[in-house]
Amino acid sequence: MKENLAQYIVLSGGQGTDESTSEAQAMSEYLQAKGIEKNKIILEDKSRDTNENLKYSKEKIEEFSNKSISDIKVKIVTTDFHAFRSSILAKKNGYKNFDNYSSTMPWYFVPSTYARESIAVIKSILFDK
Repeated sequence: MKENLAQYIVLSGGQGTDESTSEAQAMSEYLQAKGIEKNKIILEDKSRDTNENLKYSKEKIEEFSNKSISDIKVKIVTTDFHAFRSSILAKKNGYKNFDNYSSTMPWYFVPSTYARESIAVIKSILFDK
């Protein structure tokens, strides 16, 4: 895992009403437990949905790098069912040079997640800015 690391990792995800910590903080704790240095991690912990994940991460990346998001190589890490919509929203948010890295999910989650994601793709195309 460590040999293919980016220079920095932006972890994106806010805190739900039923959660004790933000998604970004939980991912940070996991990565640190796996040996990733804390100074390599940038937290974005105010987003509430995928579009906001990309929007607020863009702000963090541009602020930290002093460059436009269109000039930076970005790897978006998500689940396989979510990669297509993440790509749509990344383009809408000005990401130009990005790849998706996705993990697969257990088969028993596939029907419900793909059904939900199909509707979310339509919503993102029509309404997310």
